[in-house]
Amino acid sequence: MEEQINEDSTIDHPLRFFEHFFNESGYQEFRYEFFASGDDVENSFPIRPIDLNKSAKLGISGKLNNSDDEFILNYIKTGWLSSPQGDWMEEDAIQKIYFKDQLKLRLNNELDLSKKFIFEKITSFDFKQGKIVTFLKSVLGDLGHIISTVKSSDFFLRYPVNLEILYQFIDFLFKRFNTFLSPIEYPIFNETEEFLSNIEEEIKLLKEEKTIPDHTNESKKKTNDIQALKWKTNQLGNTLLLFDLLSHNNIIQVEQDTLENLKLAFGGRFLDKPLKIKWILTKNNSIKPTLIRIIKRILMIELKVIENMENGELAKTLTQIFIDKHGNSIKNMIVTLSTDVSNNCTLGEIDLITKLRSLPFQHDINS
Repeated sequence: MEEQINEDSTIDHPLRFFEHFFNESGYQEFRYEFFASGDDVENSFPIRPIDLNKSAKLGISGKLNNSDDEFILNYIKTGWLSSPQGDWMEEDAIQKIYFKDQLKLRLNNELDLSKKFIFEKITSFDFKQGKIVTFLKSVLGDLGHIISTVKSSDFFLRYPVNLEILYQFIDFLFKRFNTFLSPIEYPIFNETEEFLSNIEEEIKLLKEEKTIPDHTNESKKKTNDIQALKWKTNQLGNTLLLFDLLSHNNIIQVEQDTLENLKLAFGGRFLDKPLKIKWILTKNNSIKPTLIRIIKRILMIELKVIENMENGELAKTLTQIFIDKHGNSIKNMIVTLSTDVSNNCTLGEIDLITKLRSLPFQHDINS
């Protein structure tokens, strides 16, 4: 007789659900059950999921990069209607249920359960600090491993709530048990603060975008206006990913307005003044070769995440956005763009390009 594997969190294993969900088959099983539960599976998106063992991308029929489209259709009886023949018929309404909403609900419920079990376990230690600290260290270590699993998988990262809930869990532990946990001892504390801060910034910007009218299409391009770079999709999310990479690897110099200027640089609108973002990575004491390789060859041509620009327009745009670390503006960018930049990269460029290729940028599904 096979021993049944426990998939639920308990007082002795408060993270068991999350371990099974992300490290084992829980997430795939949850997706399967969700998409198989619709009343109108043929007209839902994705189509009825295939067998669990056949594909990691379970239940996805085509639009891999648009998670908002994943839903099922259910029929709800809303009352009775009288037919022209005088018969009574049931009236149905179609309800669209999104996977992302059900995922968030499930993860939040399990988070609350895990918190409850952690409280109960700590209470059982009868205020013995050594045991409490050892227990909390173990919980943080296990959470760190789960977060690493999620961060390394595009499958999980398609839904940001997967990572957000786990960082909220870390944040809760440090705030609730600050008597026993010192942020200085745990690198994951700073990682959590930064992640949640970026989420708050994104929410704030989205609210601002909803309240500020967009007159972009109403205004005509002026002769001297310079077009910004433009992501093909997910403007804010992709900008935050790029800023995180460039700032942490000292590719750009971070100043008070650098993040806001980078948003403008990739916002697709017209730039009426120089943004003066300091680009530090050079080759032969010039930032031009590295800028061309990263912006044009990698982001524009290889990864296809930003809109194409002709060389003349791109030269003006890069000159308007970037300066070198000494504050000098770029000269003769069009000449460099028009020549064949050598493929002989510096070690710094190779490292940056490798990291760029691994970032979970959202792509235009038509690219």
